[in-house]
Parts: sequence; structure tokens; C-alpha cells
Amino acid sequence: MKVAIIGLGAIGCTLLPYLKKEIQPSYLRIVAGGERKKRLETQGILINNEHYNLNVVSPETDMDPADLVIVAVKYNQLNQAIKDIKNQVGKNTIILSLMNGITSEEEIAEVYGKEKVIYGFTTINGIYKKGVATFSVGDNKIIFGSDQQEDQQTKVQRVKELFDACHIPYEIPNDIIRELWLKFLLNVSGNSVAGVLRAQHKHFQKLDSANKARECIMREVIALSKAMGTGLVDEDLEAMKSIYFNYEPEGRGSMVQDILSKRPTENEMLCGTVVKLGKKYGVSTPATELLYYLIKAIDDETNGLLD
Repeated sequence: MKVAIIGLGAIGCTLLPYLKKEIQPSYLRIVAGGERKKRLETQGILINNEHYNLNVVSPETDMDPADLVIVAVKYNQLNQAIKDIKNQVGKNTIILSLMNGITSEEEIAEVYGKEKVIYGFTTINGIYKKGVATFSVGDNKIIFGSDQQEDQQTKVQRVKELFDACHIPYEIPNDIIRELWLKFLLNVSGNSVAGVLRAQHKHFQKLDSANKARECIMREVIALSKAMGTGLVDEDLEAMKSIYFNYEPEGRGSMVQDILSKRPTENEMLCGTVVKLGKKYGVSTPATELLYYLIKAIDDETNGLLD
């Protein structure tokens, strides 16, 4: 099976060691261009203290399409990534997005067709910085699936067979849309509140005030999910309260890492999506809108608007 990965951050780097053990080098492609392509080709990448050489292909290179394209970029890179995978996508290609949020699959499907896209996300809690990735082996899982159309189920089965062969931990839930929204609920409330606080996971383990802020956001996301029929219920708020006790106290979410590293955040994909959909479906989201503008101010500063 020919596999192409676009986005070699924490998620892509976590999958790479599994895939490299079972897929011949020429069949495992990292899609990258420009200086990033040169750097990855010459330096490779360090994952959990093990060095990996990479088969890097330019977006412009014409080649046989991949059987599976894994999209694992940041949200602000998605539009370019959709263009860059063009030469990897053929008639029978499966596209699996492992991005945060609830909109990337639809954006990819608008270009390549809904029939090619299956839903997915990860529970990976890793760190990537300057060509070095670290993750805990026990924390990795890919959750993926589709609607119940027969052709989509066939695609899910093909990915399942690949993951089985590569020993990639995974789960195929009965209701992938609800599971996506549960992850979205966690990210919008936890990741975004943590971003404003520059918080470590221990903030949510020890500070009731930090969790009260999360709850304000979660109530709005659950109300939105009810209006859209995507499966969240009030009881999900209680279940989410304790989730941070599963994490390393000194760890940080991806948005905090982005802010501390002066990188653009995924604010538009998280809080921005809630605010936009709230207006569309008539759901009030004042707490999330406030959080959106607080993080946007951080992004504006990062982008040099104070200079």
C-alpha cells in the first residue's frame, strides 16, 4: 500500500515509526516542498531519540497516486496542503484527516469528493520542535470511521488492514461524528483556555477556577451540537471534567506550545468555528466568542501587529 503523509509534526511523527517498519521506503512518501523538503531530505527527523531518513516528494512531482493520504497539518496550513496533495490523489485514493476540529474533512471533500474522505482524529499527546519529536508509546490511538454508506465502510476496512499490519493502535467507533465532536469539545474548552493561561495540564488537575472556565465553553459547544444533531449530551460535560487527570501534569496542549513558540494557533478552527456555527444555527456563544478574541489578540501580536 502506498501511503503519503502531509504534515510531519507530532501526529505525523508518531505514525512514521509504525509505518516505516512495514512499508517499503519508496511506498512511504512525505509530501513537502521548498526549504522544508531540503531540510527533511538532508537531516531526516529524530523521533523518540531514533533517527529516520525520509522519502520526501515535492507536491509538483507527477507520480502514481497513493492508496492512502494522511493529512496531519495545522489548520492554517490546510488550504495549501489540499493543493499539495493533488498528485497523490487518484480514483481509488483514501484521504484520512487527523487534524483537530470538525471541518477539515468537509474542506478536503469539497476539492476531492466526499467519497474519498473518511473521518479521523487522534489521542496522541506528543511534542514536535525543530525536527525532534517525542511521544509516549502508550498514549497513541487513531480513531477513525465513516458514515454508514457501503463504499465508505470498504475504505475503513482497507485502512484497518493497514493499521493492523503496522501495529498502529486504533479504534473504529459506531458513531464517528459524535466522537469527533467529543474531541472538539475537549479541544475548544481545554486547548483554548489553556492557551490564554499558558497552562500546563496540572492547572486543570488542581485549579477549580480553570475548570470553571472550561465548563462555560463546554456548555456552549454542547448546545451547538444539540442544535446540529451531532450527538453531544449534557452528561458529556461531567465526563470531560476529569479527563486531564489522564495527562502528565507538566505537559502542555498544542495551542500552548504554539503560543510559547510564537506560531499561529488553531483558534479559527476551534473557537472561530463555534462562533460561526452558533450564528448559523441560532445558538448563543458569548463565552466562546470572548475566548476567540482573547486568542486572536495573541495571534495578532505574534503576527507583528504591535510592531
